[in-house]
Amino acid sequence: MRLLSFATLLLIATASAAPPKEDPPELRFAAMREAEYAPLGKTTSEILGHEQTHDAITLVGALVFRINAKAPERRSLTERKLAAVYAVQAEVNNGGFDQYFFNDSGDDSTLALQGLKEIGSAQGVKLMQRALNVFPGGKPPVDRVKRQALVERVRPRAQAIWGACDHGFYTLDDIGALTLAYAKRNRAQINL
Repeated sequence: MRLLSFATLLLIATASAAPPKEDPPELRFAAMREAEYAPLGKTTSEILGHEQTHDAITLVGALVFRINAKAPERRSLTERKLAAVYAVQAEVNNGGFDQYFFNDSGDDSTLALQGLKEIGSAQGVKLMQRALNVFPGGKPPVDRVKRQALVERVRPRAQAIWGACDHGFYTLDDIGALTLAYAKRNRAQINL
């Protein structure tokens, strides 16, 4: 009988072992965001208390991260508008209005428009309304599957309009500051 060395046994054991499971992308993304926002705190007051050391969009991102961690039915209308404005900005800056309407963020396009009005971004409202006007009646379906099918149909004529709206959104420098000011004005309705 032949004895195997420890190194050989270890090699055999590791070769036959299942590869380690990787967390799904949404869990990895959440962990990354938690690491980014944890130093800012978990409450509205803690997060807003970092205004002197962090930029507006980071603080709004931290608020929205905490808001989105709550069950949807526990989110106030103010929290939902804040999250919708943040989402439209993030999606458009990442992949344009085409991506925004195609993804689930587009479910809240009506709230995003209301939020842009309330934060006082006249140019943001104008661009959002123009992007929405591609849809019949200026209202994309709330249901993502129906909206995706409609996006596919309107895309050929929408591309130029959405492209111009994308470019306009990229140049909006005031969204972060306006959104943060809105959060501060309405902090009583942001319960983290």
